[in-house]
Order: sequence, then structure tokens, then C-alpha cells
Amino acid sequence: QLGKDLIKVLNAMGTGVQLLSKEKCCGVPLIANGFTDKARKQAITNVESIREAVGVKGIPVIATSSTCTFALRDEYPEVLNVDNKGLRDHIELATRWLWRKLDEGKTLPLKPLPLKVVYHTPCHMEKMGWTLYTLELLRNIPGLELTVLDSQCCGIAGTYGFKKENYPTSQAIGAPLFRQIEESGADLVVTDCETCKWQIEMSTSLRCEHPITLLAQALA
Repeated sequence: QLGKDLIKVLNAMGTGVQLLSKEKCCGVPLIANGFTDKARKQAITNVESIREAVGVKGIPVIATSSTCTFALRDEYPEVLNVDNKGLRDHIELATRWLWRKLDEGKTLPLKPLPLKVVYHTPCHMEKMGWTLYTLELLRNIPGLELTVLDSQCCGIAGTYGFKKENYPTSQAIGAPLFRQIEESGADLVVTDCETCKWQIEMSTSLRCEHPITLLAQALA
């Protein structure tokens, strides 16, 4: 559904969408569990497709996940030794790309969305320093009351929190964040990371959505 929401938002801005010619998972779950050789194979496939999009077609590549974006840009060369030279700066988080286009004069017709939402900053988002772009994008939605939660890890840590033996530690790490959310009085939590979303929805009473989904709901 998130992919459909992104296409809906991009189309509303007058932008068409193409898929990469061949695409694999970014490889983060494999990296996190020590399967670097398998992750490298997937990374090579992705880089070849990205090189075709950027180098041959002149099309930028955007992703909705902060973790996937960080992997494509930084973990490929640094962790997997997969060369993405000349491509890195053309790979961007969807919210940052959208914000830049609005800043350049593009328009997005938005109707009021009377919701009180709290935003959780994913760890990879903080590492890239791109939280501001998502927040500014959300502030374009009329009627939205936005509060940024204190910077706290949700505890999922990639695939760490999915493992039975790590569950108590994962929940303990996320407890301060979950407490903030429950005490916020918000209608909804927003975050750029899917695994953060799953952890928050499992560990609190609130629904959690991606910023792009919220934008899609607000389209006039």
C-alpha cells in the first residue's frame, strides 16, 4: 500500500514513476545476521539497476524506507564493498525528494487533516540527518498538529527484536519511547521506518503510519 501511496502523491505533483528494471531487497536483514555474501549479491543486482536508471535514463532513485536508503547510499560501499560511485547522490529518501521539489516551486494540493500526530525519528534517519525534511513536509498538511518525540530507539534494531531470545531486551530499550507515545494524547504515530512502525504498533495502543501515507490521505 505504501508504494501505491507514493505513486499517488508523486502523480498529484505531476511526476511519473518507473520501477527499477530488476530489484532485490536492500540486504539489511542479511547484513544484520551475518550473511554478507548473500547481501553483496543482492546489492550488486540493485546497483546495476540503479546505474541503468541514473546513468542511462537520467532518473533519480527514491525509496520510502530510511533504512533501505541508508543501505543503498552508505552500507553498500562501506560494509559490502559494492561500488556505488556516481550513484549515491542520486539515491534519496522519498520525503526529502518531495520536500526539495516543493521548495523548487512544485505544488501538492492538500486538504485539512485534523489529527494530532507524534513523529518518531528512526535511527538511520538520524544518522543521515534528514529528519527535518519529513517534518517540514508534514507541516504542509493543513490542520495537522505535529509533535516530535524525544530521540529514542524503538528497540527493534533491524531483525534483533524479532528474535525470541532478544524480545525482553528489545522491549526494555523501547520502553521510554512507548511511554512517551502513550502519554502524548496523539491520534497517530508517524515514522519513516517500517520496522519501527511494526514495533510501535505491537508495543503501544496507537496506529503508526508512514509520512507518505499521511500525505496521500490529505490529497485534495
